[in-house]
Amino acid sequence: MTIKQKDISEITITHDGRMTLSNAAKYIDCSAHSLRLYMSLGIAPAYFSIVNKVYFYKKDIDEWLELQKISPAFAKSRIASQKKKGQ
Repeated sequence: MTIKQKDISEITITHDGRMTLSNAAKYIDCSAHSLRLYMSLGIAPAYFSIVNKVYFYKKDIDEWLELQKISPAFAKSRIASQKKKGQ
């Protein structure tokens, strides 16, 4: 199995760790549209606005990504329950 390393060289992060919405979307590997949808659903990383511009802190995104992990045991039980529903 090959694990692809994320290339963040094209993502602009300020000296204090801020990213714009478009850069944050690139960082988490989703579209800006999807990230806005997550924001509207209340499931996005913490963010703030200054004069109609949305910003995210890298540390908040990293913490949010950690919370998105699913344990192998949970994933296995979830797959098993979905298979049962499909029968």
